[in-house]
Amino acid sequence: QVRLSDPNGVPDQFSLNDTLRSAYGAPLVIPGRLIIDLKTNVSAGENSWELRNSGGEVIASAGNFLNNTTYRDTFDLQPGCYEFQLLDEGQDGLSWWANTSQGNGSLRFRNGSNGIIKTFNPDFGGEIFQQFVVQAPTAVDKSETALSDLLIFPNPAGNKLNFELEMAGSGNCIMEILDAAGRTVLRRICNGKESGHLDVSSLSPGLYQMLVSGSGRTVSKRFSKY
Repeated sequence: QVRLSDPNGVPDQFSLNDTLRSAYGAPLVIPGRLIIDLKTNVSAGENSWELRNSGGEVIASAGNFLNNTTYRDTFDLQPGCYEFQLLDEGQDGLSWWANTSQGNGSLRFRNGSNGIIKTFNPDFGGEIFQQFVVQAPTAVDKSETALSDLLIFPNPAGNKLNFELEMAGSGNCIMEILDAAGRTVLRRICNGKESGHLDVSSLSPGLYQMLVSGSGRTVSKRFSKY
């Protein structure tokens, strides 16, 4: 939600359009360990999948599956953003009521305890496309920490990145900077309400993400380095 007040330093002559609201779908958040659980049908040769990081780099892929076979691939992913794509060349998914001769397959995301994170609709046509976020580790101690906001500037950044962190209560949190491939390039412990700057002169020009996590919650901001 965004609200406008006192445009150009004077009272607004028409206040009925001063507020705008927009709804959005939160991304799928998963733990660091991801199990891709795929059961093929009798047309397994039509299927292949890729797992990509936020930079579009393929970090894992699979194909040439056997019919009526279950595959479980396990990945320990670094914090960051990812996307998964499963393709079906026959355009009839893993299960389709109009083509019962192909049998029934399935696709699930599972966590490290083999619990189900998400079950995908097998009647998907030509592809399943899922973007998701892997959270950073939780705080290093057990004290309660509530993150409320994170401000970083300037953006784009040069050799120095300023930050302001507003935290309710007390306790430690973890501050990390990830590169476009999801790798941690800087990490430090922060404590309480804190402001300061980070030396980012050693970072190569490009896109980065700052993650601050504590008490199971993560706040993130993206920035670029020139």
